[in-house]
Amino acid sequence: RRGFGAPEAAGLREVGRFCRADGPGGFCDLLPAFRNGSHARYTCKAEQKLCVSRDTFAVRVPKLSRGAPAAPRECGPFRCHENVKPQPPFNLTATASPGGYNLSWESGYPANDYLNGQLQYQLRYRQKGRAWSPAGGPAGGQKLVLQDTPTLWLLPQELEGGMEYELQVRAGLMDSSHYKGTWSDWSPPSSLRTPPRGPAGARWVVMPLLAFSVLVTLVAFLCKQQR
Repeated sequence: RRGFGAPEAAGLREVGRFCRADGPGGFCDLLPAFRNGSHARYTCKAEQKLCVSRDTFAVRVPKLSRGAPAAPRECGPFRCHENVKPQPPFNLTATASPGGYNLSWESGYPANDYLNGQLQYQLRYRQKGRAWSPAGGPAGGQKLVLQDTPTLWLLPQELEGGMEYELQVRAGLMDSSHYKGTWSDWSPPSSLRTPPRGPAGARWVVMPLLAFSVLVTLVAFLCKQQR
């Protein structure tokens, strides 16, 4: 087990306006995050070059920086495979067609990565100028992709015609995954302009049908002339 500051070798000491924790497991600056009349909270961030599935970390505080010595206290254990935050997806693209809207993105994890095949995704969308909402409907909502497939298809009726939408996607661990953690940050936003409906939007369907009708009429006329 990887210890972060062993009791016999590490401690807290004040350095200017913050504390520093150090020891054989690494070191970090403990910066004040919260304080009231009776309690104070410090946080620190230490980079670990190697953090594999079964690694376990702990933080031990052997004494107080001020006042009488206290019994050692430990924060943890921190297990890497239970604290995974995927990187946000990128290259989110959206294209419109007569049958709906095709969305795709990239996860950034190659086939040999330990998170490949372990992710699910969440899409959120909204009309420009509106607030994000999980409620759903043409004005905005959210969609879940419960498998590691970076694509999603939206039906025409799910979005309002003639509007501009903003879309984002994020990645999280599947419920069935060995790994646990939190959702990633949201991807950079992407935009989609939906085709108008009514007379203008109907051209998506009417024009091909009109062309087919003209072709059938022309063939029938030529056949009649040849008789």
